Amino acid sequence: MLSYQDRLGRFWIPTIGGVISLDPKEIKPLSFRPKMIIESVLADNTSVPLSDFITVPAGMNRLSIDFTGISYAQTDLLQFRYRLTPFDKDWIIASDERQATYTNLAPGNYQFELLTGIEDTFFDRTLTRDVEIIAAWYQTTWARIIMVLLAIGLALFIYWIRMTALRSRNLRLEETVTIRTQEIEKQKEELKDVINQLQNAQEQMIQSDKMASLGILAAGVAHEINNPLNFIQGGVEGLEQKLKMSPKITKDDYGLLIGAIKEGISRASTIVSSLNEFSHASEKKLEPCDIHHLIDNCLTMIRYRLKDGINLVKEFTEEDVMVIGNNGKLHQAFLNIITNSIQAIDKKGTITILTEVKGSKVYISFSDSGHGIKPEHLKKITEPFFSTKEPGKGTGLGLSITYTIINEHEGTLKYSSVWGEGTTATVVLPLIKK
Repeated sequence: MLSYQDRLGRFWIPTIGGVISLDPKEIKPLSFRPKMIIESVLADNTSVPLSDFITVPAGMNRLSIDFTGISYAQTDLLQFRYRLTPFDKDWIIASDERQATYTNLAPGNYQFELLTGIEDTFFDRTLTRDVEIIAAWYQTTWARIIMVLLAIGLALFIYWIRMTALRSRNLRLEETVTIRTQEIEKQKEELKDVINQLQNAQEQMIQSDKMASLGILAAGVAHEINNPLNFIQGGVEGLEQKLKMSPKITKDDYGLLIGAIKEGISRASTIVSSLNEFSHASEKKLEPCDIHHLIDNCLTMIRYRLKDGINLVKEFTEEDVMVIGNNGKLHQAFLNIITNSIQAIDKKGTITILTEVKGSKVYISFSDSGHGIKPEHLKKITEPFFSTKEPGKGTGLGLSITYTIINEHEGTLKYSSVWGEGTTATVVLPLIKK
């Protein structure tokens, strides 16, 4: 087509009706507003009636809104954007399908808004439809309250069942504990009876050992008393002869004889007193005991058994050695130890008795130079009925009873020995606290 453009940019175009001018500056852009249409609404593929207020039935999971626009120019260039408030926070650009799809929307009121435009320029006119999603019965407030109450009730029911089970279990446990307690109490009573029987048996063994020792000592004491009786008899006979020879006796005549009689009485009294302390001491009484006095008493009672070749050495500490204990039982323990030392020496030897104070304890050692104890026997010598003597010469209870007595006095008894050289028995006892 022929045209001419002048200096002002106007176009001059010849036509049948004449020449016309066209100024591009005066041409206004095409202005149109496409009409927006909601074509259909589907709830789970079920059509929902269209109106300004769209009601969606309860229980739906998927909501689809189809829309389009009608324009008499550039229809293919139309663009759409939409949003469902308050679900969508921003506008959503529609795809070529021109469909808005939502799933799992909560029951309530919404507003669907639609805009159209060309080349990312959207018109200000908005198509608006109100949408209400009906709540299913289980989505209502009352239903939720009921479900919460049911949940609470179920929890309380479960709690009640559990507590009932726990109470039942506790009752069973209490019954079991009661039965077990009764059984334990019964066992304790039986154990007490057994312990009492053992204690009685032990006391009987100690008493039997003491009586056996008394039997042995009786003969020796009778022998020992003969010596002081000889003093007394000699003094009496001397006085008789003096009286027969002369009715008048001076102090010089009877002084020596009276002295002999007193010496005999003193020695006999010492022997009887030692035997009395050994035999008549209370089994239960605890009292201060002088260790040196106890050992001297034992030596007095057993001196007759010392052979001619046995040398007795005493190395006593100068300190006071007092312990709390039972006089009779400590006599018995020391007497058994000294007796074993004497029996360990065949012909000649030495028995050394030593006392030493260390801290709050007294150490009493009885050493002999006898034949000693074999290593395999050393750990067994305090066991009941163990004896290395020939049958009939020992019960095997002496050292066992001695060990028990020392333990009762919170002390210890230890033996050390070298076969062929000798044995040492060490007794450790707590001193009286000052």
